[in-house]
Amino acid sequence: RRAVEYNYFDADGQIITFSLLHAAAANRQLEMARMLLKQGASVDLRDSLGGTALMAAAKSQHGHPSIVLLLLQHSANPDVQDNYGYTALMLAASLGQEACVQALLRAGANTELLDEDYGARFTALQWAEAKGHTATAKLLRQHASCLSLGLGVALCAVVPLAWPWVVLSVVLGAIATVAFSRTL
Repeated sequence: RRAVEYNYFDADGQIITFSLLHAAAANRQLEMARMLLKQGASVDLRDSLGGTALMAAAKSQHGHPSIVLLLLQHSANPDVQDNYGYTALMLAASLGQEACVQALLRAGANTELLDEDYGARFTALQWAEAKGHTATAKLLRQHASCLSLGLGVALCAVVPLAWPWVVLSVVLGAIATVAFSRTL
């Protein structure tokens, strides 16, 4: 299917091309996004700046976690980078969109990717910290801590992100039980 594209001019007079799915994602139109996906809209179609509908949902004012979840359920790739190297996770983190960040982390978004804008080359965590979104930064750090325990994305997504020490104590308790039983 050929995507229907729309154009607008940005503040610099540059023509920006986007699809209906991008517009629905950016404007809280959940039912419209659902209908477009049902009709075969390409979930990872890029606009003229390389952005996807997932990025549009993650970065719009107040975020759209329900649309983020819908797009992820339709296999949107959370690690697509736009022309500046931004991912949906970076955009959501830079705006403090905690619910969107959590959904993207649960979908396995790569927290180590770096942007390419302004030469700074920030990760999502660095964007959250730079913009003063402490709760979002804490969420990203806790996720990284869970992953560093070797528990994997699937388990870190299931275990509440606020409980990394509970997980560690359970793992260490299991190891101690096995070690103790072998000495008997």
